[in-house]
Amino acid sequence: MVMDATSPVNAQQDTSQGRSLATSQLQTSLSTEFQRVCLTEVTANAITDISTQTQELVAKVEGSTTQDQGYEHSNELLNKIVKELKKHYGDLDEYQDENLVLFIPKPKNPLPHHPRGYLVRPDILALSKSTEKRLTKTPGWHYLRSVGEWKPRKNFLNNDVEQQREFIASAIQARPDNPSMLGVIMSPGGYMLSYGSPCGYVVTEHLTFSNIAPLVSYVHSLHVLPAAIDLADPKRTITLHTGDDPDSTPRWRITDDIYGLKNHLFDLIFIGPPFSRMTTVFADPEGDLVVKDSYLQDHRQCEAELFKEFGEDFPAQWVPVVVPTDTAVKFNPLEKMSFGSEFAHRQRHRLVLRSTGLPFEKCETISEAVGAIYDLLESNRWAIVKCRVIHRDITGNIFIRPTPGFLPQPGPDDVCFIRGVYDRNPLRPSLAILFDLDNGVELKEKHLTLKEIDNDNSLPSTTRDLKALTGTPLYIARGPSLGVYVPPARPYMFEPLPQLQPPDAAERYEKAYPNDPFRKKQGKIGEYNEDLSNECFEEQPHTMQLIQRPWHDAESLMLMFLIFLLRSKPKDSEPEGVDKLMIMQEVYGLVRNTRIGTRTDHRGSYLIRGRWRQLLHARLAYLAKSITEMCQALNCDYEFLLPATGVDHEVVLHEILQRHLFQIYYKLNDPEEKEFQDVRLDTSSFRPYHKELEPRRGR
Repeated sequence: MVMDATSPVNAQQDTSQGRSLATSQLQTSLSTEFQRVCLTEVTANAITDISTQTQELVAKVEGSTTQDQGYEHSNELLNKIVKELKKHYGDLDEYQDENLVLFIPKPKNPLPHHPRGYLVRPDILALSKSTEKRLTKTPGWHYLRSVGEWKPRKNFLNNDVEQQREFIASAIQARPDNPSMLGVIMSPGGYMLSYGSPCGYVVTEHLTFSNIAPLVSYVHSLHVLPAAIDLADPKRTITLHTGDDPDSTPRWRITDDIYGLKNHLFDLIFIGPPFSRMTTVFADPEGDLVVKDSYLQDHRQCEAELFKEFGEDFPAQWVPVVVPTDTAVKFNPLEKMSFGSEFAHRQRHRLVLRSTGLPFEKCETISEAVGAIYDLLESNRWAIVKCRVIHRDITGNIFIRPTPGFLPQPGPDDVCFIRGVYDRNPLRPSLAILFDLDNGVELKEKHLTLKEIDNDNSLPSTTRDLKALTGTPLYIARGPSLGVYVPPARPYMFEPLPQLQPPDAAERYEKAYPNDPFRKKQGKIGEYNEDLSNECFEEQPHTMQLIQRPWHDAESLMLMFLIFLLRSKPKDSEPEGVDKLMIMQEVYGLVRNTRIGTRTDHRGSYLIRGRWRQLLHARLAYLAKSITEMCQALNCDYEFLLPATGVDHEVVLHEILQRHLFQIYYKLNDPEEKEFQDVRLDTSSFRPYHKELEPRRGR
């Protein structure tokens, strides 16, 4: 059975006598392919001998009637197989005592130190015997060589395979040194073997103990790694570092001759979904280096290639990239498998960056949050206009207060960040910088209509990737989330561009961008495209699949800002009353359930058209009118805009939002302003959200 990150699980044992020959052949084929690719072969005479030596323990496993008996006997059997394999392969280094694998039953406490904080307990843990001897506490996830489950019934159910899949996923996320792993599910009626990696996840059919050869090969493979598991590259390694305390939080040492890294120590700061790109981010705890590994599909444009579009002297609103000394050197590929079309082939790619920082939620003041969003829009706008690159997954991929700080490059590009605009000094550095182009796509040189994209078969695959709906679900723009174009109920009147007040604010803004006439534009931005609206109603082919556009990046940033404001609380503020919190919690409970492809997107109703005076913390309520006015710009997808002369269709939403944000920033920094007073924020926690108050889906 083959599964990727979204495939349904269907592993219930079929015991009917009338199982078809075709199904039987399919399972036999799967088992054969699994053993060929995922397991290291054991000689026939060793299998025969081990089968004889383990008969007594197999009988105990098959006779287990309680959960505790199952834990005990299944681990005894697996450890007995290790002992017998050592008799046959004792001359190999992998079977020296310090390298032997030990199986231990379900621990009393959850496994610590998972990079995503998971606190669960698999029934069977496999780790090196020497490591287990050094530990004084429950083994951390990072030590595991394999995980397993025990089930008391003879047949396996769908939920059993689901649970094992989650444990494999958790384990490979905790092992960036070798992000692939074998697993086992055992019961009195037999066993199933599983394998997971960024390529996907696969599980065998139900195997009986009378056919013990695959189980023996599984144990052998934890010692002598097959190609599918062994991802080591001697010049590009990741190795575990625990210091003097083996029970402590792990760090990772990276050696990569291509980037000049020699046993360099890093913290693991982020790990993505396990059966896809599985993006892993490491940060230097003592410096400013960041290492980012991703497993991309063959056809995807590599992130490093998109960064090349920026050139060597790109402005400092994007994190600088370390150039490898030899671009021809690649990582060893993951084993390409033939378990099915859903089992994607992936190749690891590495990017080394020269800056670190803090996540957006660490903004210390309202003015810093407003300024950071402005600067991120400026960064994203530059990439779209000057380099024709769209990000598609901005949220979470930013640093505020970047270290080291970088100054923008003076020149005709008119890049100026919010402090530079306010201070009339274009060389003020950005409050935030962007990184992560894993979902990025290179745009055509000129803006294409939907018909042009749909009808031009010569367009490169990178342009057609715009039809792939990708991004962080909570923050992805509503159109891409729904996957359809949603014209407003009545013809939408595009409002004039907001004009900054007082005149001093407008003057500062316009002078910061002397080469961009759009910054000085006044009046309406254009008309409503009724023809496109009718084409959507008629369901013409080019309207049936939404294409991600540059303004969707701007909407994503706005959604991130709104959700941040929704949950922000001033520093040292008194606890809020239940009635006030209930409003926030209800809205947050609805929007946090956002899923890509959902039929109903509550963010439009509850955030964009929300009651902001009631939603915000009382000390932030002065922002309500400004936030409501800014949200009005999100009432329509800009695909339906027929732009006026001098309006840049692709970044019109960037322009609108930046004007609103600078207006707020100006007021916050104006000593004569009475209503707008900057507020220091609590950076250690948000307004409380209680899951038990979460509204039911579909409400």
